[in-house]
Amino acid sequence: MTAVLRWTGAGGHGKFPAAESTVAPAPKIATPPSDVRAERPPSRPVGPVYDSPQLLNAALGYAERGWHVVPLHNPTGRGCSCGHADCASPAKHPRTVHGLKDASHNPATIRQWWAQWKDANVGITTGPESGIIVLDVDGKQGEESLVELERRYGALPDTFTVRTGGGGLHSYFTHPPGLDVRNSASKIAPGLDVRGAGGYVVAPPSLHSSGQRYEVNESAIPPVPCPEWLLSLIQSANGTQARQDAPAAGAVGGAIGKGGRTKRLVSLAGGMLRRGMTPEAIEAALLAENAARCSPPLPEAKVRAIAHDIPARYPNPAPSTPPHDEETTAAGTPDWPALPAAALYGLAGDIVRTIEPHSEADPTALLIQALTAVGNLIGPELHCIVESTRHALTLCPVLVGETSKGRKGTSWSHIERLGARVDPKWTAERITGGLSSAEGLISEVRDDPEIDRRLLVIQPEYGSVLRIMAREGNALSPLLRSAWDSGNLRTLVKHNPLKATSAHISVIGHITRLELLRYLSDTEQHNGFANRLLWCCVRRSKCLPEGGSVPEAEIAPLAQVLTSVVEWARQKGDCEIRRDETARGLWAAVYPRLSAGRAGLLGAATSRAEAQVLRLSAIYAVLDCSAVIRVEHLRAALGVWEYCLASARFIFGNAIGDPVADRIREALTDAGEAGLTRTQIRDLLGRHASADRIAQALTQLVALGIATRSTVSTEGRSIELWTATEATKATEG
Repeated sequence: MTAVLRWTGAGGHGKFPAAESTVAPAPKIATPPSDVRAERPPSRPVGPVYDSPQLLNAALGYAERGWHVVPLHNPTGRGCSCGHADCASPAKHPRTVHGLKDASHNPATIRQWWAQWKDANVGITTGPESGIIVLDVDGKQGEESLVELERRYGALPDTFTVRTGGGGLHSYFTHPPGLDVRNSASKIAPGLDVRGAGGYVVAPPSLHSSGQRYEVNESAIPPVPCPEWLLSLIQSANGTQARQDAPAAGAVGGAIGKGGRTKRLVSLAGGMLRRGMTPEAIEAALLAENAARCSPPLPEAKVRAIAHDIPARYPNPAPSTPPHDEETTAAGTPDWPALPAAALYGLAGDIVRTIEPHSEADPTALLIQALTAVGNLIGPELHCIVESTRHALTLCPVLVGETSKGRKGTSWSHIERLGARVDPKWTAERITGGLSSAEGLISEVRDDPEIDRRLLVIQPEYGSVLRIMAREGNALSPLLRSAWDSGNLRTLVKHNPLKATSAHISVIGHITRLELLRYLSDTEQHNGFANRLLWCCVRRSKCLPEGGSVPEAEIAPLAQVLTSVVEWARQKGDCEIRRDETARGLWAAVYPRLSAGRAGLLGAATSRAEAQVLRLSAIYAVLDCSAVIRVEHLRAALGVWEYCLASARFIFGNAIGDPVADRIREALTDAGEAGLTRTQIRDLLGRHASADRIAQALTQLVALGIATRSTVSTEGRSIELWTATEATKATEG
C-alpha cells in the first residue's frame, strides 16, 4: 500500500452540521484572556501553514463529519504540557477532567476548549460513538506485517489515511454494523494495533513529541468500509463474534439500544448526504443499519422519515430536496434559492447548526437574523470606509415567505434568547417594533447622552410599513435610507425638531411574497429604498408538532463565545475594518459582477451589492475577533449575498416595476409566437392607458431585451407586431 501524504486541511469534509440531538454540557473553563480572544482563528482550514488556528479548524472539521473530538496535551520545550517529567504518553493524552467521556462534536464546546488551550493536539474517539475504527500501522514492524497481510489477502482499499508524527500510518474505516470492535495491540500481527470502542487516535495537524506533524493523505477521501479479511482477523484476535443482543440502553457490544438509535441514524444520514447520496439510497442504508444494529429496531416509518428529513433540513451539501411541508408545492420550484455552504462559516454557522434541529424556522432566517443582531449589538464604533463613506455594520433584511406558514417569526425568538445571555440590557431596551413614523424612530435614537444609539427594530408585519410609506408626505422612507447610509437623522418640522447623530439602526422585516408585491410601490422600488434591504426567501424547514427548544447546555457555550466577541469589539473602540491582501484579490475578482447593473425591479432591489457584501464580510470578521477581513470572511459574505440575490430573483422575477410595462410583458409571454398588435395591446389595457404611455412601456421593454417589434405585410396596411423574446419566454415558462 503506497500513498503520497501531506496535510490538506481537516479531511476534505463538507459543511454538513453535526447531527447531535443532545450535547453534554461543556466543561467549565476559565474565560480566555483578551489577547487570546483577539486571536480567535477562523473556523475552517485556510492553508497548509501549521499554526495554532489550524488545530481548532481541524477539530471543527472533524466534528462536522460527526466524529467526536477531545483536546489532548501537546509537546513543549520541556516535554509534555501536562508538566510530568515521566509522562507515559507525552502529547497524546486528554486534557479535560473526564478524558474521553468529555469528547464532543458540538462546535461551541470545541471552540471553548481551543480558546483555553490554543495549542492543544486533536484527538478523535473511535468506535460506535464516532462511527469509525482505525488500523494503526506502527513503525517498520507494522509496515512489514501489513505488506505480508496484503500479499495474502489483498490490498487495503483507498480510505482516509494519516501519516503519524512518529512515522506510522492510521487507516480509518467506517464502524462495521453489528460487530464489537475492541482496542488491541499487535494481536492481528506485530506492529498492527486496532482502535475501536473506548479508544482514540491523535489526528492531523497535531504535533508529535518528535517535532513532526500528523498529516492526512492528499486525497482526503472519507473512510470506507473495512475489508472482510481484516474484520475477520480483528474478531479472531479479540475472540469476539457479531452480537445482536445488547442491553436495552446505550450502545454495547456494537448494538445500539434505546437512547442512541435515532442519533446514530441521523449521523449516518448526514454522512451519506455529504457524499451526494439520494434520499432513496440513504433510506435503504438506514433500514439496513436499523435492522442490523438497533435493539430493538426503530419502526420502519420513523427510519424512512429520518432518511428524507435530513436532506430536507440541509439542502446545501447535496442537491436540494424540498422539506415535507404543505407549502412545498408553492415554494419548491427550481428557482427557490439554496444557501451556499460558505455562508455557514464560523460562529454564525455554529449558531445555526445548534438551533436548527430544535426549530421549524428556515436555517437562512436564523443565519441572517444572527448576523443582523451581532452587527447591531456591537454598536457603531466598528466600521468600514469606502472612499469617504463610512459603513456601519447595520443590516436590514426582509424575510419573505410564500405563505403565513413560512415560520418567518419563529427564528427570532432563538436569536433573542442568545442575545439576552450576552447583553440583557440591549435585549430589554434596544429591541423594539411598531415602525410607523419618522418622528417616532428618531425619538428612539435622538441625541441625548442617556440614550443608546443602537436600535434593532423587529417588524413582524412589514406590509404595514410599506403601506405607511405609500402615504403622501410620509417621511419614513427617506429616514430609513438615511439610517442605513450614515445614521444621521433629523425631522424638518418647525416645532420641536428632532435630531440623531450616528444612530445605529437595524431593521428585520417579515412579509409574505404576495403582500410584498402588492405594497412595494413604484416609488419605493426606484428611490433607493429597496436596494438597502437584504431580500431573503424563507420557508418552514420541518414539522415539529410538539414545538422545539434549544437545551441550555447547547446555548450556554455559544453565549460565552459571543460574549467574548462583544467584549473584544468594545476594547477595539472606534476601529476601521479592512481587507487583507488575499481578500483584496478576491474582491477585485468579484467586484465587476457585484457592481454590474440589472434590469427591471430585480436591478432596483439589488443595486447595492458591493456595500451589502462589505458589511456582511465585516460582521463575519468581527465574529472571529478580527479587525481584518480575510478571504474566508469575504467568501461567507458572498454566500449570503448569493442567497439574497437568488431570493430577489425568485420574488421579483422579470418584473419591471412599471405596471403598464409588466402587464404588456405578461400578455406577450402568453401570446407566444403569435404576438400582439398595437391595437390588441391597447384593448388589453382596457383603453385606460394613453397611446404615449403604451409607447413608453414598449420602448422600455425593447431596451431591456424583453420584447421585439416586427412589421408584417398584409393586403392593406402593414401591421406592427410585438412578441416576447426567446429569453423572456424561457425564463417565464
